[in-house]
Amino acid sequence: MIWLKSFYVLLTCFLLLLNVKGDISPDSKKIYHDITAGRGLYSHFEQVVSLNASTFKITIFNSSQSTSWLVEFYNSWCGHCHRFSPVWKQFALDISGWKDVISVAAVDCSNPMNTPLCREYEIMFYPLVKYFPPLPANDFLGTLVKSGDIEHLMKITLKTLRQEAADGTINQPALLPFKENALEKVWQYAPSSVQFSVIVAQQNDSVLGESLALDFLKIPSVKVLIVFDNNVELINRLGTLEFPFIYILDRHLAVVPIKPINQSRITVYSQIRDILMQKGVEIPEIVRKEVPPAGIVDVGEIMKLMEIEEQIKKKLNHNDLSDIVFQVDIENAVRNSLRVEIPSHKTISGESFDALKLYLEALIEFFPFGKKGIDYLHSIMFYIKDKSSVSGTEFGNIVVAKEITHSPYLSPRSNYIGCRGSNPKYRGYPCSLWTMFHTLTVQADYARTTESKKVLRAMLGYVKHFFGCTECSMHFQSMAVTFEGNVSSTADSILWLWKAHNSVNKRLSKDPTEDPIHPKVQFPPPNLCRACHYSNGTWNEKIVLAYLSSMYKNISFFMLDELPESTSEEPIVNNLLRHENVEEEKGFNYSSTESKTLQFNFNILDVSLCVILYMFSLAIIILVCIKFLFKKTYRKKAYAYDIFQKV
Repeated sequence: MIWLKSFYVLLTCFLLLLNVKGDISPDSKKIYHDITAGRGLYSHFEQVVSLNASTFKITIFNSSQSTSWLVEFYNSWCGHCHRFSPVWKQFALDISGWKDVISVAAVDCSNPMNTPLCREYEIMFYPLVKYFPPLPANDFLGTLVKSGDIEHLMKITLKTLRQEAADGTINQPALLPFKENALEKVWQYAPSSVQFSVIVAQQNDSVLGESLALDFLKIPSVKVLIVFDNNVELINRLGTLEFPFIYILDRHLAVVPIKPINQSRITVYSQIRDILMQKGVEIPEIVRKEVPPAGIVDVGEIMKLMEIEEQIKKKLNHNDLSDIVFQVDIENAVRNSLRVEIPSHKTISGESFDALKLYLEALIEFFPFGKKGIDYLHSIMFYIKDKSSVSGTEFGNIVVAKEITHSPYLSPRSNYIGCRGSNPKYRGYPCSLWTMFHTLTVQADYARTTESKKVLRAMLGYVKHFFGCTECSMHFQSMAVTFEGNVSSTADSILWLWKAHNSVNKRLSKDPTEDPIHPKVQFPPPNLCRACHYSNGTWNEKIVLAYLSSMYKNISFFMLDELPESTSEEPIVNNLLRHENVEEEKGFNYSSTESKTLQFNFNILDVSLCVILYMFSLAIIILVCIKFLFKKTYRKKAYAYDIFQKV
């Protein structure tokens, strides 16, 4: 057993060291990072309110609010919780229009800070859902709600609200059944603002009427009345032969019957909306948004990410971020290009319009966005694809609108980390733009695209037509004439941009625009990749290519508020050495045998020893297995640690 565990640890270590391709999808990586950072499964998903030990009672027991709450208690490491989280997100999204009546929240019990809270509320398994009415007693522990699919959650929630309204626990008369037996009584207590009553005839087990009542709650000209099948007299007067059935009634008692196409609340809502719109009533449309499907949680991938992030934290503590690419930096490059630089042009047409479309195409294909980010870019492209020109104002407005709809970024107000300057006038956007295009060349190579020059052409078009520094643009254009005849593969594209970048920064050495706190070096310098340098001072381009591929593939999802406190007097982000600040180095004469080629700070000797140890351990295991095969069997005493439960 000990050998088996040792073998597993060694094998995990070995695979961790060799797998530098970063195969985790951006969406999965974001979820895994949120777990390792203690944010839980619902970070940045605004429809689910993330509560903790300090906010739970203030929110749930707040005497100033009249909202009921459904709270999921979960554990970030629980596989079933991961499988349930898309259901909980979709459910929260579906009922987000009812938040004045019922809101959805979640508590991560794997966070040590929440342990006392989860113990107090008797959370014995995960996930566990509890219902809290408005203004519960201080010692109320919540009503257990059996979790299930979205349809089940919707039904049990609406039935609970109906019962709470009947008991007077919540003040929602719209959820109470209409018990009168005459149509004239419909208008007896209706406010003068109500123009139409929507009567939903249904059986007691249905919740269609309750869902429509909540959907129309904020429309003052429409009132929904729920009539159960036991109100026989009114049902007979309406002539209902099947359930559910809908009737629209005006103040003249004119009735418009509607046979639901199906029992989908949104479908029936749309049927009612179409008729009321024809009668001059403005009714907002409800469009169901789908939550992206979540992949299966891979604990091994989480552990791998934790190891990578531990290495990053060590670098952070030593102010060494020179070979770390941060997602917030490259996202800021996209954000500034789409929101600031491109919209600054009065009209975008002709060659500049073609450049814009090529830039968007490159981002859609190669930028490491999750699904929301890719959908965001697609929606912008869809808006302009059939146009021949667009004004800067129009483009800027559509970008902002789509940002609100898709929420593509890690944070709407994320600050630079790797590209942060010692003064706001240094680095920032130019640094992030370089980083982004380096990332795109590597991602294009990883995607094995046949369009080897697409990223470089997109960069040239962007810099030529949209980049704000005219002199910088002219210099880059003069260099760019060389890539058409010298780049025949995506690997060539990576190296061409690397050489061009080193050339640019060599020229800018000692320039007034240089950040004085950040010394410029040719990248990668020997202290990061000794094998990248031959002893005669030239480059080993094969090693450089591997180094750049690893660097721009393993992107960190850290944000500024997650950075550990620096042990030095200076903040961590004030003493950075980055690829974006480079100049020609002189006098380097290092042997390539002393190389560091991986992001994890292991050299070739380290990896070789790990491989040897792995092979030796495997051989020992095989010998032990052979020995046991020829040994007389015996009953082994059971121990607790022999029992493993698959998550």
